[in-house]
Amino acid sequence: MNVRLTALCCLVLLAGALRAEAPLERTLPCGARVAVAGSGASRIFAVHVLLRNRSAAEPPGREGLVDLAHRFLGEGSARRSRSEMTLALNAIGAQLKTVDSPMIPFDDYYSVPDYSWVRFQVIDTYRQEGLRLLAEILFEPRLDAENLQRAQAALLEVQGRREKDPRAVGQEQLYGLLFDSPWMSRSIYGARASTGAITIEDVRAFWPTYFSAANMIWTVSTNRPAAETMDEVAALLACCRPAEPTSAAAATPASAAGQQRTLALKSRQGYLWAGHAFPVAAADWPALEVLVAMFSEQLAFELRERQGLAYSVGAGLGAADSGRLATVTVSMGTRQANLDGATAGIREQMDRFARAEITLRQLEKTINRLKGQILMRNFPALNRSYFMALGMFQGRPPDYYRQRLDRLGAVSLDDLRRVRQTYFRPDLFAWVRVE
Repeated sequence: MNVRLTALCCLVLLAGALRAEAPLERTLPCGARVAVAGSGASRIFAVHVLLRNRSAAEPPGREGLVDLAHRFLGEGSARRSRSEMTLALNAIGAQLKTVDSPMIPFDDYYSVPDYSWVRFQVIDTYRQEGLRLLAEILFEPRLDAENLQRAQAALLEVQGRREKDPRAVGQEQLYGLLFDSPWMSRSIYGARASTGAITIEDVRAFWPTYFSAANMIWTVSTNRPAAETMDEVAALLACCRPAEPTSAAAATPASAAGQQRTLALKSRQGYLWAGHAFPVAAADWPALEVLVAMFSEQLAFELRERQGLAYSVGAGLGAADSGRLATVTVSMGTRQANLDGATAGIREQMDRFARAEITLRQLEKTINRLKGQILMRNFPALNRSYFMALGMFQGRPPDYYRQRLDRLGAVSLDDLRRVRQTYFRPDLFAWVRVE
């Protein structure tokens, strides 16, 4: 009982935080966009830096350059050696994350072709020292051959792991079917040949444009007053020269209806991916989010719980081209012997879901589950900073994702039926099978 009461109190407090006053937003003279959510309850000072146009900014033949460049961050600076930088971060208890963690397989929802990111957090007492260190890391990197060698080795290791991972291989192949835009259909980690071709001169030439303040969106969650923190960030970036951000490139969905691709990876686990990319009206996102969540729940219950066909199975909704395109994907890990039955099972569930009657009870249950997920995902201050940045990147207000609770609660049965008829087309899905 006490555990439930504590959890309920946490959710009530978090819901109140999400409904607090709108973040303060400003575009600085250097071109950086900044948003600050102030006066929060947490003492964590959380900074998210979003860098725009990740894959589209990479020169031809240098695919994976952004991921490699991110591996220089925190590895020393023009002022400090690698060990000195580590000591400086440790002295204030700062946590810096610049690339996806391979130890957490399902935390890569923010590792996408559209943008890259830097996540930084420190206790509020050391916020000013933390901000200065973060600026030093971003704008005064140690771009030398030793760090290049270390970064290339780390990136090649990532590529080697992903080459053997049926989930990762299948996902990359699926995006190759869904999009005509080359920058959307290739791996953000590049390939062995492109990684090996990158020189330190390439990194030095790339850095001033991609890592310019003008290409960044800074978002901060703090317990300090928003105006005070905004002034601190503005003063920090005042020395950055005005510049144009990297050029945005539009994502173009391919005519992938019914296309199928089979890969012989010869792994112990088989994997299936299916997906569809399409333009979506801005007003339809909440209902589409509920619809996909409802379908995902049906897949998990029927194929994993009842039929035992899957290690993992679910449907997901993603955004591309600054939210103008939606991607609905289905993924399933299973034994090799189950691949035929699993494919047939997914197709059957798609057809059933496209025709089934949706009840008010289903709608309410799905909305409540989504609200719970949103509240828990927004609990860490860093995640709140991330969602502010994502909204701004997509041309929306920084509190757009904070207001999801209200928008989801307004979804009706008529909305669900309409978006299902408009967007849920099983015949338009492309398929990838990894054997």
